[in-house]
Amino acid sequence: MKILIYEHLTAGGDLKGLSPTLLNEGDVMIKALIRDLREVRNVELQVLRHVALPPFQEDHGDIQWLPVSGDQPLKNLHEAIQHADAVWPIAPETGRVLETICQMVAQQGKRLIASPALWIRRAAGKYAAFKRLTQNGIACVESHRLIGPLASPPLPMPFVIKPEDGAGCEGIYLIEALKDWELLLSNGGLGEEKVGQPLMSGSFLSLSAIFAAGQGVLISCNLQEIDRVNHGFRLKGLEVNARADTDGRFAALVKDVAATFPGLWGYIGIDLVEHAEGLFVLEINPRLTTSYVGLHQALGHNPALWLMDLLETGRLPSVPTDTLGRHHLAL
Repeated sequence: MKILIYEHLTAGGDLKGLSPTLLNEGDVMIKALIRDLREVRNVELQVLRHVALPPFQEDHGDIQWLPVSGDQPLKNLHEAIQHADAVWPIAPETGRVLETICQMVAQQGKRLIASPALWIRRAAGKYAAFKRLTQNGIACVESHRLIGPLASPPLPMPFVIKPEDGAGCEGIYLIEALKDWELLLSNGGLGEEKVGQPLMSGSFLSLSAIFAAGQGVLISCNLQEIDRVNHGFRLKGLEVNARADTDGRFAALVKDVAATFPGLWGYIGIDLVEHAEGLFVLEINPRLTTSYVGLHQALGHNPALWLMDLLETGRLPSVPTDTLGRHHLAL
């Protein structure tokens, strides 16, 4: 099987417009996926990569590199899809990029190692996901759709404002005082569709899971190390597989989210806050997340093997629950 790997940030055209943090996250994700897929039998890898980026140091001549040099990454992708059997996309939800890519793959009749575009749209929108999750009885961080113009803060402070389809910590703005709100308005910060959420205290966690046909399996619970930077946040590191699911509450949440979004398929990330009152979902990431990078080392098992087996058989994996090998990722 010829698998085309497309990581949108490292195969994009405008690298200068990217934050170094996001570009680094994209780079470590695609490198981890390449290493894992090399262990899958009867697979040939094709990888789109921008010519301005350093070459993959572990290249042993077994990868077909497709250089990208222009400013039209999706055009390059469209052409590359024609020569692949399956496509594994890694892309942000911002601007419906991930959704668009998955539509392209489906239109060309190739196998998609990701969720269908329709379900990406339903899960990636923060307010839309909040409404669907809460309607199904899943506790979430309260979310409010912000429709301007707004003269006064729409939530009690402190609270955060996020893009409706943002990825990671990009575009998040923290409002702690009235001067922060006034500064945001003066900079035109509400010009796009936004969501407001209260700033909840607690530990920031992410769940790595595999979904198919309305069912889900927990892979690991990860601790996010987040710094405040100016009026926003930065993911500075992760402890992958940091928490054991001793009482089964993480696995139960994964199953509930999978049932709420029955069309999601493959690797899914769930961001949440562990508050004194329980677990509260922040958002759903219908794609590979940065935590994927440390799963192989932490679990002692190759997660790509689970996903490729799911692609071939339709069966969710049996993930061992007695391993708690942490793996720290510094970003």
